[in-house]
Amino acid sequence: MCKYWSGIVTKDGKVLFTEDDSHETVIKRSGLNDCSLENREFVRIEVENGNMKNYRVDESDTLPSWYEKRENEFHRKVELLLKKLVVAKPKRDAINAEYQPKRDAINAEWQPKRDALNAEYQTKRDALKAEYQTKRDAINAEYQTKRDAIYAEYQPKRDAIYKGIKGYLGGKSV
Repeated sequence: MCKYWSGIVTKDGKVLFTEDDSHETVIKRSGLNDCSLENREFVRIEVENGNMKNYRVDESDTLPSWYEKRENEFHRKVELLLKKLVVAKPKRDAINAEYQPKRDAINAEWQPKRDALNAEYQTKRDALKAEYQTKRDAINAEYQTKRDAIYAEYQPKRDAIYKGIKGYLGGKSV
């Protein structure tokens, strides 16, 4: 996040931004693909301190040619947008100053309730898991005993069929 404003300039000439001045929020909300440098359709830009003299591309080493060809156009669009934001940002900050304590109070009330519920869930889950594992182990032991008894009867009969055939290894199955 920058000190005043962050945004995205798209290949089709749009200037996109969000209330939190985050490039990543813009990319996520707009559905832009941030995977390829070669074919990318946007550039991250920033303006520090609300001053266009501090306009900069956040990734100047990897600028696509479409941006370089139209940089003056994008610069003008951002400048016009910032003139509107100079009025909007103080209003937003005032609303945030009112909202933040209210949100913090609700969070302070919600957090212990959620933590208590999570602890209760964890305790119940652990108890159920232990009960399940005990029952599962008993069923598996019963199965193993029955299977071993059947196999003890089957194995000698099977080995008798192959007795005398060279290469037969015989014995217990793996």
